[in-house]
Amino acid sequence: KRIKQSPEELYKIESTDRYNKLHHACSKNMHREAKVVKSFECQKIVRAIKAVNDSLDTQTKQHDGDSGENKEETKKTSKALKRVQTLQQKLDQTKKMDLEVLVQVGLKRLGVLNLDP
Repeated sequence: KRIKQSPEELYKIESTDRYNKLHHACSKNMHREAKVVKSFECQKIVRAIKAVNDSLDTQTKQHDGDSGENKEETKKTSKALKRVQTLQQKLDQTKKMDLEVLVQVGLKRLGVLNLDP
């Protein structure tokens, strides 16, 4: 024989089910968007690295004919090399970024986690 549940129990079960569906849908969408943002950020950093490398190449081509480089040009070159190094570190960090952490922060900021029954 089947036991009939009280309205309170039915409400609790339904609200938990609705919350789980909402959480899943939001997590899925946030993960998708985080993936897109991550790829855009990587592309932006790679473009910046290429721009700095191109400027370095043009600087070296201009000064290949000169036998004596002045201090200012050396300073610019070392600054550009340091910029490339920091951009490369930023690219590595961006590629290693865990999307699940990003999704959890997004869900918390949206208030989805506060709806947990």
